[in-house]
Amino acid sequence: MQVTSSQKERNHQPFVEGRFAAACRDLFHPILMAMARQTLKFRIVRDNDYQPLPDRPILFAPNHYCGLDITIVCNAIHGRAVIVAGKQSLFPVDEFFLRANGVIFVDRLNREDTAACKRAMTAQLRAGKNVILFPEGTSNVSDALPMYPMKWGIIDVAQQTGAQIIPVILRYDKLTSECHVRFAAPMTAEHMTKAEGIEALRDTMATLRWESFEAKGIHSRRELDIAEELRQNMELLLSYRLLDYETEKQVVFRPAPTEAEVFEPIIRAYSKMMGGK
Repeated sequence: MQVTSSQKERNHQPFVEGRFAAACRDLFHPILMAMARQTLKFRIVRDNDYQPLPDRPILFAPNHYCGLDITIVCNAIHGRAVIVAGKQSLFPVDEFFLRANGVIFVDRLNREDTAACKRAMTAQLRAGKNVILFPEGTSNVSDALPMYPMKWGIIDVAQQTGAQIIPVILRYDKLTSECHVRFAAPMTAEHMTKAEGIEALRDTMATLRWESFEAKGIHSRRELDIAEELRQNMELLLSYRLLDYETEKQVVFRPAPTEAEVFEPIIRAYSKMMGGK
């Protein structure tokens, strides 16, 4: 289990990258990215570029598909951004990449640690550094549900720091061995409630993902081997042999009960009243 950077807080002062460490990482960053690209089986293709708002730090918000996402996002953006990564078992080369880039590890199932992570993110952004956060919190390989529900922590951090949020969508094309990266326009959340902000972000990212699907081309259902597509999606998701699948299932955010869950007790009671089982 990794030691969380946010757990290094002392006297409630969030962990912040020191100037010397930041300068060294900035200097080494182009070399680190070039080394990381050599390990990828997918070529990175930018479908468009982003134009950040001036004088605001950036919270990059990518969708999460598989273990390659972090390397691809880091290579697709301009410059270096601190990564927020779930605490899990890692191969040494991956831990080296994260620490050499700059990372905040977080235990996604621990409320105290997620709160500490938010403080660390806030401190990084206030220090003028950019941050990468996957707001879904876990991998999403579903084409039917473009974006999973998200917690509003990213909105809270953006409101506290004045950071702009730039949504990023990754689409893997296994036939061409390409990963297409698409950016949305920056959004700010100062004049929104947290619920409005997270809804706007999810809608933007879902729209961006559908646009990415459309760019791939329209296919009839009979032209697609759905079972093979699902198999390849799961193969890519589970390709990281140290993935703790049970933990990933636990961190899927369920913001509210479904209609079936809400009405099931009522339907059961009504059925019993009417003499049913």
